[in-house]
Amino acid sequence: MGFGTFRRRHKILFGLFLVVFIATGIVIFFKDLFRIEHIEVVGEDIAIDIDTSKFERNLLFFPTDKLEDELLAKYPLLKAVHITKKLPQTLKISLTKRIPFAVIESEGQTMTISRDGVVLGDSDTEGSFVPIRISAGPLAIGQPLKDVRVGAALTFLEIIAPTLLIALIAENPDRSMQAYGQETNILFPQDDSIATRAATLQRLITGFRIKGKLPTTIDLRFDKPVIKN
Repeated sequence: MGFGTFRRRHKILFGLFLVVFIATGIVIFFKDLFRIEHIEVVGEDIAIDIDTSKFERNLLFFPTDKLEDELLAKYPLLKAVHITKKLPQTLKISLTKRIPFAVIESEGQTMTISRDGVVLGDSDTEGSFVPIRISAGPLAIGQPLKDVRVGAALTFLEIIAPTLLIALIAENPDRSMQAYGQETNILFPQDDSIATRAATLQRLITGFRIKGKLPTTIDLRFDKPVIKN
């Protein structure tokens, strides 16, 4: 091997070494530059615990979607989690709590629940929310109530509350639900057809108000509403 060949190989090896050295320096520089040093949690009266040891510490590659999903699974009282990256070293976590929508009364317990049926906690302000009296078993904070009767009652409330003041919703022995109003009681089925039926009821109530008198009972369990004055 001649001296010229040796020098060429030496230059190539040196060039490769220089490239690797520079690349390593750049990686280390960016790793330190964008290393997460601050976690900013935004959300009133919400405390969460984050195990950052399980995640990438570099802000650029941090798996925000994965952490959002994990927090929602770990804290069922959270309605939404939104994570943003604030360069160069801050992770911002915005939390939104579920809010009380009604009160559930079951097995001697009274607790507030959200619009999507998650049990939120003991109710000491039940007068502010419409009680739903259903035998849905023992209640626990953070428990999602999948009972179709609970879903029907919540959907009914969401649609009707702006139109008619409801004092109580309860189940009947004949597998129907009954909403008790100040002037009108409404019977409706315990299934997911309630959205369409409640919309029909809303139009009926508006029509009766125009006439100046509400009926005593409206029965929505049949194809056509049955009205009793």
